[in-house]
Amino acid sequence: MVAGEITKAAAPDGHTLFLPYHQHTVNAALLKKLPYHPVNDFTPITQLTEAGLLLVTHPGTPAKNFKILNEPDVRKRIQAAGGTPVGSSPEDFRKFLLADMAKWADVVKRSGAKMF
Repeated sequence: MVAGEITKAAAPDGHTLFLPYHQHTVNAALLKKLPYHPVNDFTPITQLTEAGLLLVTHPGTPAKNFKILNEPDVRKRIQAAGGTPVGSSPEDFRKFLLADMAKWADVVKRSGAKMF
C-alpha cells in the first residue's frame, strides 16, 4: 500500500511507475479504507504478466470442503469470469501447476532470467 500511496502523490511526469500485483485490487475488498482508489487513482500503461490466484492448504488437510467448486454451474461462472477451474482433486491441481511451470520454463530460459 505504501508504494501505491507514493505513486498517487507523485508528480504526473512519467518518472514514477508502480508495478502492483493482484493484492493491489484485493486490498479494496479486504480493507474498509485505502489511501487511494486502486483503479481511479492510476493510469494503466500495459499488462506485463498474467498470474493465477491459487487456493491452497496444507497437504494433510482434507480437500472435501470445496466440492461446490466442481459443480458444473459454478465451473461455468468461474470460466465466465476469466478463471480456469483445474481438476477435481489436489493431485489434478498439482499436475496443472507442474505443466504450467514447464510451459513457461522455456520462455524464462530464453530470457536469461534465473529460476529458483
